[in-house]
Amino acid sequence: MKISVIIPTYNPGFYIKDCLESLYAQTLDDKSFEVLIVLNGDKDPYFEDLEKLIYKRANYKLVYTSEKGVSNARNIGIINSKGEYLCFIDDDDMVSSNYLEGLLYKISNKNNSIIVSNVYTFVHSIEEQNEDYITKAFFKESGSEIFNNRKFLSSACCKLIPRNVISDHRFNVNLNKNEDALFMFILSSNIKNIIKSDSCVIYYRRMRTSSASRLKRSYLERLKIAISTIKEYNRTYFSKFNNYDTRLYISRVIATFINL
Repeated sequence: MKISVIIPTYNPGFYIKDCLESLYAQTLDDKSFEVLIVLNGDKDPYFEDLEKLIYKRANYKLVYTSEKGVSNARNIGIINSKGEYLCFIDDDDMVSSNYLEGLLYKISNKNNSIIVSNVYTFVHSIEEQNEDYITKAFFKESGSEIFNNRKFLSSACCKLIPRNVISDHRFNVNLNKNEDALFMFILSSNIKNIIKSDSCVIYYRRMRTSSASRLKRSYLERLKIAISTIKEYNRTYFSKFNNYDTRLYISRVIATFINL
């Protein structure tokens, strides 16, 4: 098994069908990847609905946990995965048909490198795609050095990550925002290079105003979240500061305040 695709989902709507259909269409052989769908929160009627979607697909596995939270769901996915490389996809997003094959093609023997894909956003159809903030970073000449490619570390999605880079690290279940950026910062101590896929290898990010990451919070709530996040950055960095890029650490702290 080469790749483990991990999809956390909570009260999944019809969007997850689009996500799964984009995976059904992958050019990579089914024997080279597995898909783990981690349903968290309410089980009924979602578990049965998801079972129907993946019926007779041997490389798809459905896991359930009553504990809500995307970080916990992803951690369960990591624990249950068997692939040499891990790939996180959100349940309302989609990927190009060459996505997994294109990412795997670039990994070669670079076990301390991550491969990042091109990214576009869409609302209803990927035929009406728009540039994502990562799209511009993708086409910018920035080499493979981590700090110059730090925008790719804001999300756990749109990339292929070797298992040895993740090691025993996990998502912080105490954060309900910024958990992706913190996770990728933690992993950065194990990452030597950030390598871009071919531009035709695309992660399509659905823009939903109702998604959990875009729920409106008061300024005080956002400030508390920012302070908690920065505490985690501080704890991580100062525990092994020789392993981390100080510039990246400072940029993450500043970005946390800017994105309040």
